[in-house]
Amino acid sequence: CSPLRTVNATSLRRAHVRIAVLLACVASVTSALAASPPGRYSAARKTVKDNRTGLVWQRSVDSGTYSGDDAKKYCQQLQLGGAGWRLPTCNELLTLVDPAQSSPSLIDSTAFPNTPATYFWSASPFVDDPGQAWFVNFDYGSANRIGTDSPYRVRCVR
Repeated sequence: CSPLRTVNATSLRRAHVRIAVLLACVASVTSALAASPPGRYSAARKTVKDNRTGLVWQRSVDSGTYSGDDAKKYCQQLQLGGAGWRLPTCNELLTLVDPAQSSPSLIDSTAFPNTPATYFWSASPFVDDPGQAWFVNFDYGSANRIGTDSPYRVRCVR
């Protein structure tokens, strides 16, 4: 144990000022990192159009988990206002990551309500191993690869 350090009133005031400045900076950064810009998404009942990329997304996700191949089949068979659905590429799925968001996941919760903070399949294979594919983790906003037999969630795009 080290002996207690004597704190005088001046050093205590300086510490309070530093804390106040730090809190003001955090508040400023937090407000600057607000939700997706207004007009980014046009949400319908079952779909969401990303006005920046032109992609149309499945708004709500199925509660089930799928292997990589089953995820592709799920999207191909999806009928939300018509056919043409597919599993998104890793880069397409990463466009939905919103680092300004937090719990339950890093995605615009107004456009995509109830999105679980978990792994979502992409259609992007891992080049060095055909038995693996890329996924996006909406808990951390990152992408990684894993065996295609792993059970992950799916959000389809067209």
